[in-house]
Amino acid sequence: MGAIFERVTVCGVGLIGGSFAARARALGLVDRVCGFGRRPESLQVARERNLVDEVTTDPAHAAAGAQLVMLAVPLLAMPRLLADLMPHLPADAVITDVGSVKQWVIEHLEPGLGPAMALVAAHPVAGKESAGPAAADPDLFVGRRVIITPSRRSTPSALERVERLWRAVGAQVERMSALLHDQILARSSHLPQILSSALGAALEDELVGGRFAAAYGAGGLRDMSRLAGSPADIWRDICLTNRAPILEALAGYEAVLARLRGAIEHSDPAALEALFEQGRRIVRHLAADAQTTARRRPIIAIDGPMGAGKSTVARMLAAELNFTYLNTGAMYRAVAVAAQRAGLAQPPYDEAAIAALLAKIEIVLEGERVLLDGEDITASIGAPQVGELASALSTLSSVRARMGELQRAAGVGGGVVMEGRDIGTAIFPDAEYKFFLDADPEVRAARRWRELSASGQPITLEEVRAQLRQRDRRDAERALAPLRCAADAILLDSTHLSLAGVVATLKAAIAEHHQR
Repeated sequence: MGAIFERVTVCGVGLIGGSFAARARALGLVDRVCGFGRRPESLQVARERNLVDEVTTDPAHAAAGAQLVMLAVPLLAMPRLLADLMPHLPADAVITDVGSVKQWVIEHLEPGLGPAMALVAAHPVAGKESAGPAAADPDLFVGRRVIITPSRRSTPSALERVERLWRAVGAQVERMSALLHDQILARSSHLPQILSSALGAALEDELVGGRFAAAYGAGGLRDMSRLAGSPADIWRDICLTNRAPILEALAGYEAVLARLRGAIEHSDPAALEALFEQGRRIVRHLAADAQTTARRRPIIAIDGPMGAGKSTVARMLAAELNFTYLNTGAMYRAVAVAAQRAGLAQPPYDEAAIAALLAKIEIVLEGERVLLDGEDITASIGAPQVGELASALSTLSSVRARMGELQRAAGVGGGVVMEGRDIGTAIFPDAEYKFFLDADPEVRAARRWRELSASGQPITLEEVRAQLRQRDRRDAERALAPLRCAADAILLDSTHLSLAGVVATLKAAIAEHHQR
């Protein structure tokens, strides 16, 4: 697919804007992305992570030649920001946004447009409570809904291009009116945030018998208060710009809460049970991933850097739970072996040729065995040079896309322990259990050196240290699915733990979650 827009300016390269920019760049959907913002330190992070091609705090530079401008900033800041850009924008520029309120955006942005400009109001229904360019994730929109709310200034051409862009980054695009959007989102998104923040505010300093009540909360309180960690300025603006629909949603909630309070006050067991049963039935309407609903046994995702012990731990855990162990790193190493044999192992890598190679080869995991086109290559994939090539090739979008397909197909039925570097963030973000294993870099290097030495690989500890530093840097900086701990994963430092201790800790966490 060729570029849909040549030059795109993303105003606000945080979670949403940065994730979009990274994905669009990696897939070649845009020729160049300029990140525009007010805080140089945030722009520097975006540039260091290769989310954008260039950054600027100058509105004239940001607007110059921009065919598409994406406003990924708090709602109340959008009109002033657009006004700053207007004198420098091309006459036929397309303006879009990612705000969670649409009627207000249309009413306040359309009057400031030039006569030949178009507005395509959009809302990607994806996100998390973390923010900023450090939280950006190129896979954030894969399989997620993006709602487009056409308006008077939405030309057919602009609508088609913006919708095509969102579909190309992996989103599911849906159109509806701005008013309907705001009424639905007030209930499905804005109300949950308000309730979570209200709960957090109520319990923040609540003392009972001289003890903080919140300190005794477990999974339930964590789940209920998770949204309270979202950026306050974003939700301030949402409440101010979607006031009437939010008040309607609050009224409906307050009516049910009054019924519940009355049932408690009157010790009415039948009314209490009926209300709790009614609440349980909401799961019928929640938009669940088809893969999740089809699973009878859970997926356990274990991510982490090289040398953290995730492969051995995952293998041991799978054996104890009678689950299937899937080593996704072995799949990337199989690609590296195939690339070596095809003469495609030298940089700069020919991605088109590698993509064609991926379409022809067959990679199969049979327990601990790795088969490439029916040949057992298990003994070949442990070599350090294969690992280095696999790491380099994993930065290519065609490789990650194909491996992602194979990994999802292998684990979709559940009952698997899958380890890698992006399992919980990109491959199975809906995994029932997510863990991130880490350890001190020196400990990780020593573990990896002992592993290689035991297998007969002639390598020094210092060479392993250098490889680890390079691998960590490449994993963290790649545009597609960089190594990071998922927001809902359990982080475990294994520096001072034995393998058995790590496995026992993971099993205990799984048992605790299951009991809840």
